[in-house]
Amino acid sequence: MQQVGPFVTTVSNGDNTDCGVQSDRTAALTFAQAGTWGYAVIGARTGDTPVPNPGFLVQTMTQSLTNPTPFVAVAGYGGPLSSNSSFTWSIQNCWNSAGVAVALKRVGD
Repeated sequence: MQQVGPFVTTVSNGDNTDCGVQSDRTAALTFAQAGTWGYAVIGARTGDTPVPNPGFLVQTMTQSLTNPTPFVAVAGYGGPLSSNSSFTWSIQNCWNSAGVAVALKRVGD
């Protein structure tokens, strides 16, 4: 079966604004194909207490480092999805963050 169009959509982003007491950090995917699965990873410098926003997101990893500088990393997936989706975690006390996400589209459509 021949795949029409790209089967992968990716996004990466950085955010240099402080998280403050609690702030959302997001990796947003843009696509329109039913049956798509999305995966995301976000890291935040000096961040702590990450909480995934409710909805389709299934968190698969939470890691925290305290030395030499505090850092938190989270990962998760969602699917099957049919259109634009945002993977969002609420993270406290971070200085800045970076994230990446990928949508793997269903083959055959």
